Amino acid sequence: RDGDRGSSSLRLGRLSRVLVVAEVALSFGLLATAGMMSKGPLLYGRQDPGFESQHLLTAQVSSRLDAYPEANDRNRFFRALLARLDAVPGVHAAALTTSLPGLPASTSRFQLRDATYGTDEDLPLTRIGFVAPQFFGTLGAEAVEGRLFNEADDADGDPVVIVNRSFAQRFFPGESPLGKQLRTGGLGSEDAWATVVGVVPDLRMNGPKPGRSEGILLPLYQRPQRLVSLLIRASGDPLGLIPLVRSAVAELDSDLPISQTRTLQTAIADDTRSELVFFTLVLICGTIALVLAAVGLFGVLAFSVRRRTREIGVRIALGAEVRSVLLGILRGGMIQVTVGLAAGVLLALALSPLVQGLFSGHQLADWRVYAVVTALMLATGFAASLIPAARAVRVNPVEALRRE
Repeated sequence: RDGDRGSSSLRLGRLSRVLVVAEVALSFGLLATAGMMSKGPLLYGRQDPGFESQHLLTAQVSSRLDAYPEANDRNRFFRALLARLDAVPGVHAAALTTSLPGLPASTSRFQLRDATYGTDEDLPLTRIGFVAPQFFGTLGAEAVEGRLFNEADDADGDPVVIVNRSFAQRFFPGESPLGKQLRTGGLGSEDAWATVVGVVPDLRMNGPKPGRSEGILLPLYQRPQRLVSLLIRASGDPLGLIPLVRSAVAELDSDLPISQTRTLQTAIADDTRSELVFFTLVLICGTIALVLAAVGLFGVLAFSVRRRTREIGVRIALGAEVRSVLLGILRGGMIQVTVGLAAGVLLALALSPLVQGLFSGHQLADWRVYAVVTALMLATGFAASLIPAARAVRVNPVEALRRE
């Protein structure tokens, strides 16, 4: 009260207004960034993944080099393993893959036959996975075009490859990819040219986040890998199969390591856990900043009203309309909010490149998200300004003058 008038009061009022503007800007930047981050997984999660994700159990198996040194040895082991798993009660279907659907597959450079490339850096990149013939039936995925792999697609068969829909649309626009040939690796690759025999849904080979999902699938029996994942569809609860699956694997090879036994949905959720933690922290910080901005705005306006009690009382005594006094106080608060919002938009645009690939793909800014956050900020600012403004119009002119 001692500082209601004078230069110290003016300096304090200016500093308070600057802090409110900064809090509004910070709150907008954080909330808009959180909104952009959440928009990606929310919308992407509603899209059809191209396979049935329920009741799927996964586990990782690594075939030992000493026990399975040759490709044919690994193929015999893979076939024996699938036969044992199919015999387990409660197992509806089982398959082997190096790339679980819904999780990011590894990438590889590749060449299209009849295309010209200068250096290895000119070669395009694609997601790549090796799958057993049972892979598609286990997922409930069907061919969009052409055929799926079968047991004849082994080392003695012709090299074949299946591409997903995004790959076909990007590299063979307006034409069928069937019969086209490609091979993986750099310009010096000795891999055989594989013929495209089918097109399947994308199967989210890029993982649970939006972005490019072009991918190819190669027959596991033509190019057997050491590290593979089991993909088992259960008739009931997939977690109930874990002891039976471990027992079946141990009967085939008691020294075979089996790890990361979990449902496919859990595996997908684990892959985005760190991003979700970051998103939650940004959202919490933005909410705290919004609350601080609202409290700060209320405090600044209440302080201003108290300083202007005598002025407001005199104006009302001289016949000033209540509405003009009310609008004057509200206008002062909303100007601070508007300036803070303008600064917040710039802050949000500056933060967008840092997180654009995290959840929301390649989109730098979504003005619908910005509009929602702006409406929230304006509503909060209006509410914080309304109480001091309502208090101002209730000033009794006699009491206001008596304070002096």
